[in-house]
Amino acid sequence: MNFIEKFYGIDEAEVAGKIRDFVRDQKSGWQRIPWLALQADGRRGYNSDYANAYELGIWKFDELYLDLVSSEFIENPFWSERKEYVPISDSALFTELITFDVSCFEAKKIVSSLEQRAAVPDSPYRGSENFATNLEWRNSKIREGFTPNEYVRL
Repeated sequence: MNFIEKFYGIDEAEVAGKIRDFVRDQKSGWQRIPWLALQADGRRGYNSDYANAYELGIWKFDELYLDLVSSEFIENPFWSERKEYVPISDSALFTELITFDVSCFEAKKIVSSLEQRAAVPDSPYRGSENFATNLEWRNSKIREGFTPNEYVRL
């Protein structure tokens, strides 16, 4: 029994399970993020979190990572040479969760923010030739299985 269970009667596994269910129930929203991140990236600079979404299918919440394909929280994918993502333990998830407001894990909020950023025209200081370059770059990232509503990891 850990400190929180002993003094507050909270079971880490139960709380982690409820959060996992809350996140899994939003799978269709999480699946939209890679496409929207690609559409938003490069309009006012480039963002590594966006690149992680469309290149790797992961979204980062501080030190907590979400696999956008499975809607599962995973261990830090950059700490390992593994090719597959490893689900995070209930204990580690619980430890990370105590710093977050549950609204951080609402896919619709992230989707809405990305939709707004994707609607912004490419930065005017870059000139029209860069608009064509950005469009070409975005199109080069689109591949089979990568659509606005579903991300498939190859």
